[in-house]
Amino acid sequence: MSAGYPHWLLKTFTCPVRHPPGRKRGTIDVAYTPEREGAGMARSARDAGVPAAEDTRDPDILTTEELAARLGLDVQTVRGRAAAGVLPGGRAGRRWLFSWTAVYTWIAGPGVPDGEVLSARQLARRIGVDIQVVRRAAAPPGTPGKLPGRQVGKKWLFAIEAVRRELGHGGLPGGPETRPVPAAAQPGSPPAG
Repeated sequence: MSAGYPHWLLKTFTCPVRHPPGRKRGTIDVAYTPEREGAGMARSARDAGVPAAEDTRDPDILTTEELAARLGLDVQTVRGRAAAGVLPGGRAGRRWLFSWTAVYTWIAGPGVPDGEVLSARQLARRIGVDIQVVRRAAAPPGTPGKLPGRQVGKKWLFAIEAVRRELGHGGLPGGPETRPVPAAAQPGSPPAG
């Protein structure tokens, strides 16, 4: 292959193929000429007009690492809970993939608008109560009189929109009532009767 090209245009590459023990790796000579570099082939998929995988991926589909970051959990916890069937997700080869819509619906319950997901500590700070009150009041979505959330490993997760909806229906279980006071019971109103 060296015939016809100056020695400074030849590059030597190690062959990436594995050889049996005792045999040397082969080398190949490749001629590089600047005028042939762009002729006929694009240097990358982007040059050829093929969109990259990141550009075409559905933003609702998350990897294990992305879901763990969004929920504030450890990657191993997410994998373990998904393998146990606790978290809604599926395997694609060796990777776990998750639909954010499905995970959010699992945490918040059906029909709750998309919003922020908080831990029990963050929720306790947000609504101004002790973390133990939040943990005692936590239950899966659909449980009447409880804060809708899900326990993943040792951590409780809550969708703030679902909590707002529940607090609007009757207050925090074990906490002060938030129901509106009837007009007859308000101070300064005439007694009923």
